[in-house]
Amino acid sequence: MVNDDRLVPAGDSNLPLAPARRRVEKFATGFIKALFRILKIARLHDVNNKALVHPIQDFVSKVEDGLRILGPINFKWGIDIFKVNDIRLRLDDDSFNLARLMADNLRERGIGSLYLSRNIEGEQVKDFLKMYLTAPHNREAYDLLNRELDKAGIPIRTGPLSMGTGEGGYEMVDVDRRVHALILYGRMVALMKRVVAGMEDKSEVKILSRRLQRCTQGLVDLCEAEAHSIIGLAQIKDYDDYEYHHVINVAVLSIVLGREIGLERTELNELASCALFYDIGTFKIPNDVLYKRGKLSEDEWNVIKRHPMLTVSTILKMQGFAPSILKRLIVGFEHHIGYDGSGYPTALKGWKTDLYTRILSIADAFDAMTSRRPNREPIPPDQAMRKLEERSGKLYDPALVKVFINCMGLFPAGSVVQLSDDTFGVVILPGKAPDFDRPKVKILVQSSGKPVNGAVIDLAEKNSNGTYKISVKRLADPVAEKLPVPRYLVGVH
Repeated sequence: MVNDDRLVPAGDSNLPLAPARRRVEKFATGFIKALFRILKIARLHDVNNKALVHPIQDFVSKVEDGLRILGPINFKWGIDIFKVNDIRLRLDDDSFNLARLMADNLRERGIGSLYLSRNIEGEQVKDFLKMYLTAPHNREAYDLLNRELDKAGIPIRTGPLSMGTGEGGYEMVDVDRRVHALILYGRMVALMKRVVAGMEDKSEVKILSRRLQRCTQGLVDLCEAEAHSIIGLAQIKDYDDYEYHHVINVAVLSIVLGREIGLERTELNELASCALFYDIGTFKIPNDVLYKRGKLSEDEWNVIKRHPMLTVSTILKMQGFAPSILKRLIVGFEHHIGYDGSGYPTALKGWKTDLYTRILSIADAFDAMTSRRPNREPIPPDQAMRKLEERSGKLYDPALVKVFINCMGLFPAGSVVQLSDDTFGVVILPGKAPDFDRPKVKILVQSSGKPVNGAVIDLAEKNSNGTYKISVKRLADPVAEKLPVPRYLVGVH
């Protein structure tokens, strides 16, 4: 067995230690990127799609390189640990983030390692991808996958979760997922700021848009693994950077709603991209008009009503016209046109807004109502839900509003609540029908005000006499009320 201290690659026993390690880490970086790429594209397209031709060839080539350098390849992963043939890898930031995201997805099927003992052909890679994508999401999937791989004569074997998963295995994976979700969120906010600052630089916007697309794909992956791991992100609010947090929150909520109604992964990625740019025209409006307290003058209201067209023109200036951005243009133009055709710009009689627009308008309204803005105080999520219901059939698609409320609950994941015993906690799972007002809550602050890492309480639990043990007293604003709730816990569970 090869270890971290002495590395002698197969077939090259005279190679010095340091150059040998560098060769292995160079191979591992290329192998991880190639594997990540084929897994990502296969989730978006059929395995026979042209988009996979070159990535599969690259993966086959990387396997050949690895077999030549190391002999059989044994790639393992744990929580932020990646090894090839028991050599712990030192990866650059980009490669590390790719490896972490890929490992997160593989762990969903109980896979903790990949082993290749001989060269693999392109058609065999396609068969592997088909088998992997249809494997169940549980800890035994790796064994089932191995039997199918063996039967088909494909030289890949998968191993169980075993390295760095801790005592609780999947609980540790869940922690990793939450941290990864927060990292993605923060990165997206930073990227959106750079997009707005560099609107006039087409080449810069193109690069930043690609990075944002990778982030949205990461959110879609996390949502498919556990929707509530990203719903909580939309509870992250920032008064000073409201505009940037708002578009990311709308993307998060749109992904969740889109997934709930059965949109495919490619559609979820496209929907999220629309959410990032649907309101970019507002950055062209002066803040003293956009955030004016009190009633707008007629001229000011006309300025506000121009922003959908400003969004369309801004997207075209930044990205040029291409079929791939058509949905962004449609949603940017339509997002203030109501379900019944009211709103602005004035719609033609009988105009039916796009599905993405109808999804985004609900996400947009909910986040706007529940966020503190320079010209408006927030309202609690339950009140926002009721307003969506009141306006369904007019401004919002009634069927989508119903789905949205069902998946969010009256107290969405990430909400901070005060309970009937005066403790404070963060909602980790919303209540299910018919108990929408009875979520699961993790206690974070005792009634005395002392911060604690408390237990998770199911508010649907009852006493022997049939009464509920504990209830939500009210929603709380941890920032405004200066509650000692760790910021990183508000928005994730």
